[in-house]
Amino acid sequence: MPTISVLTSIYNETPQEIFQAVRSIQGQTFTDWELILVNDHPGRQELEELLASLALTDPRIRFLANPKNLGLARSMNRAAAAAQGRYLARMDADDISAPRRLEEELALLIREDCGLVCCRFQTIDEGGQILSQESPYYTSRQLQALLPFRNVIHHPTVLMQKELFFQAGGYRPYPCAQDYDLWLRLRQMQVKMAMHQEVLFSYRIRGKSTTGQRRYLQALTLNYLREAFRKEYKTRTELPFPDAYAAYLRRHGYHRCRSQNRFDKATYLLQNSWKSSPAKRLCLQTQAAFLSGVYRRNFLYQIQAKRLKI
Repeated sequence: MPTISVLTSIYNETPQEIFQAVRSIQGQTFTDWELILVNDHPGRQELEELLASLALTDPRIRFLANPKNLGLARSMNRAAAAAQGRYLARMDADDISAPRRLEEELALLIREDCGLVCCRFQTIDEGGQILSQESPYYTSRQLQALLPFRNVIHHPTVLMQKELFFQAGGYRPYPCAQDYDLWLRLRQMQVKMAMHQEVLFSYRIRGKSTTGQRRYLQALTLNYLREAFRKEYKTRTELPFPDAYAAYLRRHGYHRCRSQNRFDKATYLLQNSWKSSPAKRLCLQTQAAFLSGVYRRNFLYQIQAKRLKI
């Protein structure tokens, strides 16, 4: 049995991106792994053929074909159920793991007796060029303290104990932020988490932009998960899923054009604020907060996070 099962869901990534992602796993210094590739786009015949050919070239590679598009959460749950390893690693089909990623993360997990570890990362464009500075490092104490306010664990960099993944219930089928939901539940279980100080991952930013409605759904979902975590922490009672989530979306106007339009205007102001002077930036951010309740809550969470003594 392999020690680590690497889980990857594939939908609209290009063959070149998939090859690069797979080869980055094949090039790992830690070799006792299996790679489970899930085809979540059954309509792409060429994708099915590509994954089948990859599985033939390396016995450590397996692929699963979804009968229909299931989404990331259900695809990853299906891969986890098929995994033979003691540990689960995440990997997106268009990203690149550094050669020592699995070795270093496993060593950290064992050394610190953690249930979940992640690493720092850099962003790259579609051509592989570095786009931004490296992500910040957080200690275990900082991860635990900051998680209720924002997602500081980058999903495709994670390595976790499979047993704890199933104890937490796996991924719930939110339309987005499924990872943040899982991290918060693991935190509720008092699972120890740690981040590797080295940059061991390259996260690809692709050209296809997120639609305004999708961005609005992401922002609402993140706020819901933060608020649900607080309520569940206080009451020690889990909110019913998906009913409580659906009610939250209705209550905050997800299906109302006016709420969407105000969010879009606030987003535009925030995007322009980073090009402005500090005084103008503060003015634009304040306008955005008045326009959209979603951003008001986000700013409050940011303020609370900054006030933490960590």
